[in-house]
Amino acid sequence: MNNIGAKTIERMHEVYGTMASDLHCAIGPSISKEHYEISEEVAQPFLELFKDRASEILIDNGFNPDGEHKYHLDLWAANRILLEKAGVPASRIYVTDLCTYENHDLLFSHRYTRGQRGNNGVFIKIKETSQC
Repeated sequence: MNNIGAKTIERMHEVYGTMASDLHCAIGPSISKEHYEISEEVAQPFLELFKDRASEILIDNGFNPDGEHKYHLDLWAANRILLEKAGVPASRIYVTDLCTYENHDLLFSHRYTRGQRGNNGVFIKIKETSQC
């Protein structure tokens, strides 16, 4: 978990003077929380980073028959929270709610293909504005 969104916003501020409050951010397709089961080892850093808001991103599934503690992770909510913490207004954060696992015929899903390699792409646009 590298908080890429916040680092990108920080770098855009350094290079272009971009203010987080002026941004519109989209959270694109990814696996939904219903299909993203993770181990306690993977969940632990999220529990630490999102101390006060962990219940918004993690669903505790308890222990499976093998004695492993499992969670479901909401990547969309986690990224939304991180963008808000970076200063992007909640009203300017858009989530596609398009699950790659459920839509594997349209988008690559690592989880659906059980680890096969594939790619999805993203486009970012920096719009020039004139200063008044």
